[in-house]
Amino acid sequence: MDALEPGGAVVEVRCAPHTFEETVAVLGLPAARWGLEAAQRGAEAAIEGGPRTAETVRQLLSACQGCFLAVLRGLRTETAPADLAVPGELLASVRGAVRGGVPLPRLLRMMWTAHFAALDALVAVTEAVVPPVEAAAEARALTAESFGYVEAFSDAVERRYAAELSDWTGSAAAARMEAVEEILAGGPVDRGAAETALGHSLGGWHVAVLLTADRPAVRLDGELTRLAEVLGADGTVGLHRSPTTLWGWLHWPARPAEEPAGRIRAGGPLAVGVRAAVGPAAEGVDGFRWSHVAAQEAARLSGLGHGGVVGHHESSVAGLLTANAEHARRFALGTLGAELCAASAKARRLRETLATYLAVGRSRAAAADQLHVSPGTVAYRVKQAEDLLGGTVEGSGWMLMIALEIMRAFDAVGQDPAAGAADGQLGGPLGGRGL
Repeated sequence: MDALEPGGAVVEVRCAPHTFEETVAVLGLPAARWGLEAAQRGAEAAIEGGPRTAETVRQLLSACQGCFLAVLRGLRTETAPADLAVPGELLASVRGAVRGGVPLPRLLRMMWTAHFAALDALVAVTEAVVPPVEAAAEARALTAESFGYVEAFSDAVERRYAAELSDWTGSAAAARMEAVEEILAGGPVDRGAAETALGHSLGGWHVAVLLTADRPAVRLDGELTRLAEVLGADGTVGLHRSPTTLWGWLHWPARPAEEPAGRIRAGGPLAVGVRAAVGPAAEGVDGFRWSHVAAQEAARLSGLGHGGVVGHHESSVAGLLTANAEHARRFALGTLGAELCAASAKARRLRETLATYLAVGRSRAAAADQLHVSPGTVAYRVKQAEDLLGGTVEGSGWMLMIALEIMRAFDAVGQDPAAGAADGQLGGPLGGRGL
């Protein structure tokens, strides 16, 4: 264990803070940091070929870190498998798996796949530092001992899965989810039955809010209640989709007067580690559905928001333009060229200046006022952009504006269109066909 040293970029701690602190106390900080790197390799192996959404990655990283750090502590302290506490992060992920419809065999397969990948890294270090005549035996011993821990974890997961499934299938939460899924499907809905299951009126006006947290410890239902108070809603309904994700809806008898995302920001910061994607106010059963669809699209482009909050009004145009990511990527590259589409700070600055300049009717003074620079700086940057475009921006404003808005969406999710996927699917933070 003393030879374990982190090698790459610092991996963010996704497990519970006390889990990492306990590991540091047992192994030391370098080995604990190395454990995070190995756990990340495990998570990447486990999710390969599956739905790579931000929430899936978040849950998987937390569970993988909790599990592999526990294994490392057990190996160092020579703890018997029956005596090593099952990681809370792993047990928390079981509830999300049940509510997300993940079958138990797949969940167990992902757990073992993650362990194999992380264990490979540990064996590689062992073989590099242990004399060759001893390395094979040492690797076999590490493998056998670690398997004992993971087998104990598997037994605990099976028991927790059965309990969670029993609670979920017979609970009011399951009835609410069934009603919501029926509404979101867009077909005919028995409104009376749906309202009974939800305990929520489907008349009036609705605003959907998707809340996500960095860690399961955050009470998202409490945050939804606070947002209802900020916005003056007269009712809420919330569904936990995972330990770190909540689908919520707020209700008003009449259309709310203020744009909801802006009002949420004005009402004070969200809880630490929480992000909100907010749909538009919409009426009736169809409005309940549409606001949620729009909130999901806003979540896909969450980088366009501010203060952890993104609203549909901020992301709707970009969402529409990037619904087919391959077409959007090729349009932006074909219109702006590779240099102006680059992910560099200079290219982003030129795009921002050009977009502002065009939006204010090519007024250097107005653009300078919005960008907080001098008119001369605006003129200089526009000239630089025109040099990259190979011509003046006169006469092609609307084409450029579309391409620049597409690039704003790419920037929001941290993607370089020049490095787009060959199959035309650029997966964004929450997956899907778009960015």
